Amino acid sequence: MRLHRFIRLIDLSPGKMRLDDEELFNQVKNVFRLEPGDKIILANGKGSEGTAEIRSFYKHGIELEILNIDEKSSASKKTVLYLAIIKKDNFELAVQKAVECGIGKIVPMITDRIVKLNLNMDRLKKISIEAAEQSGRADIPEISEPIKFSEALGAARGTNLFFDMGGEPIANIMDKNQTEIGAWIGPEGGWSESELVMAKQKGFKTASLGATTFRAETAAIVGAYLISN
Repeated sequence: MRLHRFIRLIDLSPGKMRLDDEELFNQVKNVFRLEPGDKIILANGKGSEGTAEIRSFYKHGIELEILNIDEKSSASKKTVLYLAIIKKDNFELAVQKAVECGIGKIVPMITDRIVKLNLNMDRLKKISIEAAEQSGRADIPEISEPIKFSEALGAARGTNLFFDMGGEPIANIMDKNQTEIGAWIGPEGGWSESELVMAKQKGFKTASLGATTFRAETAAIVGAYLISN
């Protein structure tokens, strides 16, 4: 039977441990109705995970015994999704699916044509953790605080694919051997002319996902998958 997975930012080592975690307590005991003697997978959000046996429950906490530790291999390349801030629900969907696709980091950007700046960073981090748990990851991708487009340009490293309808087909320029790669996705209204010029001056490759016009969140999910796999 597949074991339920949970990620917590903790130090993970073999032996007994107590977790004062009301949310985890509720999920394990009341949602999944697990009992002492049952096992779960517990990851530390940094690439390590272990099989843990439930020893007992106490008020809002769980006593566990970590039976083994598995160091999951780290990703062979660094991947970053640079995503202009779009409508709240759509941004959250893009984050969830990008994490499931294996993205390493997400950078929300303030661009010329964004409509709102209403991101809830705590909620985004929770969505990221839940998506990592669901997809079998032992690490939690970093979600940075929103930054201006110009700041993101200055901080970018490696190869960067700047997605735009007028770009070259992605299949013609995608290099699977890159060890550090970023995907840049604009807002619902698209990139401004000045942003396109700045990206070209930076040496970014302008790429297209094809003749079909994608919604911003769809483009983000596809872009995240392409650079991560």
